[in-house]
Amino acid sequence: DSWNEAADAPASTLTYTALQRHLDRPHHSNLSLTDIQKADILVTQQWLRLIIWQSSMRQGLLSSNAEDESMTFRYPLKIAHSLLGVISSLPTTSIEVHGMGMFEKIFEIGNTMLDVMQACGTTIPSEHYGVPQDPFEIFVRTLSQTPNSQRQYANLLLAKAAEKPEIQRFSQTLNPALSDPGMVHPGIDFSVGGP
Repeated sequence: DSWNEAADAPASTLTYTALQRHLDRPHHSNLSLTDIQKADILVTQQWLRLIIWQSSMRQGLLSSNAEDESMTFRYPLKIAHSLLGVISSLPTTSIEVHGMGMFEKIFEIGNTMLDVMQACGTTIPSEHYGVPQDPFEIFVRTLSQTPNSQRQYANLLLAKAAEKPEIQRFSQTLNPALSDPGMVHPGIDFSVGGP
């Protein structure tokens, strides 16, 4: 099976792009969903886009100049910006209520975003994705909602950003969160400075 790279005939680029297009469709706005349901559906939708991208990468199907953006190395940056839009549109409690599984999905997207930025360059084309903010600070803030999620996920993202010179600027103003891994820091200034 293609997800585990054990298939005799790996999935084609067309299969992956079709899956990505299916996940890229907006949810039906005529459905009456609570914020908690929206958080579950929309965060999971972005996480599934990442899982499909990772599978296509393992299959060797990505390219720097692929016709479909979902088949490029930089696609996780778009996913991160989409997730930023989702998180920004919902109350924090609608994400927090789902617990560590939801935080893990956000962490995976943020972690992959940092990997892509290190490999492909640190510029996040926010004007291209229509979000004028770096997702990193919102991810760290969201992952800092509980002591467990801060310790397990937010501090890992901060540490990763701090150890990579190419992306170190992300951790500079957020670094106080690393000083006490067992405590949530609601008063931290999460503004991210320029390069």
